[in-house]
Amino acid sequence: MNKFKIILVASIAAALTLSCSILNDESKDDSSSSNNSGKKSSSSKDGPSGGDSSDSNNGNNSGSGGATETYTLTEQDEERFSYFVPYEYSRCEESGLETTKDSIEMSLEYSIDNNIMTWGDESNMWGELIDTLIFKGSSNELKGTWTRTRNKATSCYLEEYGYEPGMVCKRNYDITKVVFTDSKITFTRDECLTDTRIELDYGNGWKDKVVNCNTIEITKGSDKITKKITKTGEETSYKGQSCKFSEPTKAQKQTACKKAVNEYPGEDEYGYPNYGYAYYDLLDKLYESYYDCLADILPEDFLENDYCDYNPDDSDCWGEEGSLKAKAKTSKIKPLLKKKNRR
Repeated sequence: MNKFKIILVASIAAALTLSCSILNDESKDDSSSSNNSGKKSSSSKDGPSGGDSSDSNNGNNSGSGGATETYTLTEQDEERFSYFVPYEYSRCEESGLETTKDSIEMSLEYSIDNNIMTWGDESNMWGELIDTLIFKGSSNELKGTWTRTRNKATSCYLEEYGYEPGMVCKRNYDITKVVFTDSKITFTRDECLTDTRIELDYGNGWKDKVVNCNTIEITKGSDKITKKITKTGEETSYKGQSCKFSEPTKAQKQTACKKAVNEYPGEDEYGYPNYGYAYYDLLDKLYESYYDCLADILPEDFLENDYCDYNPDDSDCWGEEGSLKAKAKTSKIKPLLKKKNRR
């Protein structure tokens, strides 16, 4: 991986929450997750609304404040509740793009004491509950409304992935309200896409900072690059020019599938259809055009390549010379999809 990839990918990877399928495909309606291995964040202060769980002093901004999700309850007793989460995924077949809808059952253990509900979202290898969330209610019955405050300080911890450090947050940490009925459960999330961001120093005068829940600024003196991020894309601007990326739409996927099937017949040596590879290559071009645009508008010193100087074993660096901007025009660079927010 060269420095161009690191700078651009690291500056958005932890902030961007593009959809990833539960089955690792490209459906827009799927949610992403990452494993909570190694360090574990404390839940002792991750309390209900009105407690000591305010985000006011931890550099965090208020997010959406009201994104809701409603699911069908399949089980609820004194120790556990379960619900179905629908999802869909698409794949390219010879007949065209096929979309499959399905659902997965989520099951959580919980306890209620003195109008305080604690649930464990996941168990570790020893069977201990982790990712615990604490809610305040008005009774000791599950049915009703439960509230808490999103707390980045007690719900997220720093973890470094090589040259892509970021914050890992416990699953569902941004839920601020849960409403149980006899048959439904409704979550309200206070979403903030930059919660998993850390501020980076690129080492040559360029530094970035989180401005709010959807804006990152990368600066060097008075020079400024601005990134506006959403759950399905981002826009990068510099001196009146901008480049925009959005997750492929269903229509774009259908077009790519049709083109792949028509132009790439046959199978590989393992019997996998050639159009299958071609389909994903065509979708990759949507990402590549974004990075081609960035290579054109961003300043040369920001694109400076010094990564290979201290990573000579990286295969991307073998035999390569010249400016990073020139290499970027021929590189297949795909942004890392949202992986840090463990929703």
